[in-house]
Amino acid sequence: MGLIVDNLRVRIGEFSFLYNFTVDDGEAVAILGPSGCGKTTLLNAIAGLTETESGKVILNGDDITKCSVSKRGIAYVFQDYALFETLSVKANIAFPLKVRHTKKKDIERRVKELLHIVELDGFEKRIVSTLSGGEKQRIALARALASDPKLLLLDEPLSALDVALRDKMRLFIKDIQTKSHIMTILVTHDEKDAAVISARTISLPK
Repeated sequence: MGLIVDNLRVRIGEFSFLYNFTVDDGEAVAILGPSGCGKTTLLNAIAGLTETESGKVILNGDDITKCSVSKRGIAYVFQDYALFETLSVKANIAFPLKVRHTKKKDIERRVKELLHIVELDGFEKRIVSTLSGGEKQRIALARALASDPKLLLLDEPLSALDVALRDKMRLFIKDIQTKSHIMTILVTHDEKDAAVISARTISLPK
C-alpha cells in the first residue's frame, strides 16, 4: 500500500511537467526543487485541484486520478495555511468534520484531542487572526489531521516563519508525522526542511 504517481503529466500554460515516484505507507517524502520546477503543481494534481493530461494517481491500491477532491482521502496544508481568520480555532479544526456530518460530541472530542497533539490545549475559543505564525501553522496541521486522511500534503509549510521558529517547527512536524505514521509529502526548496522532516528526498529539475 502507499502512493504511486505513474507517468502523471500536467500542463500549466506553456509548461509541461511529468512525475513518476512512489511513497510507502507511513513514509514522509520531501519534494525538493527551485521555484518554477512544478512542486506545488504536483501537490495540486495529487489532491485533484489541477487537471492532469495523462497518467495515474493510485492511493492505497485505488486509482483516484479522476476522483473528486472530497473523496480522495487527502489533507492539504497550504503555504498560507488557508485558515478562516475570523473564526475560532475550534471552528477551523472542526470544519472537515462538519462537512462529513460528524456528531457534535465526536467533534468536541476530536478537537480537544488534536489541540493536545499540537500542544495548544485550551485554544478552542481563540480567534485565528490573533494567533502567531507558529500557532496558525499548528492549527492548520490539526485541521488537516482531523479527518484521519490517508495522505498529508504540505506545501512549504514553514516558509512564513522566522529562522528560530522554523527550526522548532521542523522538529514538531517530524514528531507528529512519526507518531501518527501518516503518509506525507512535503514540498520545499529548503534542504534542511527536507532533511529533518522527511525520510527520503526527491529532487525535481528546474
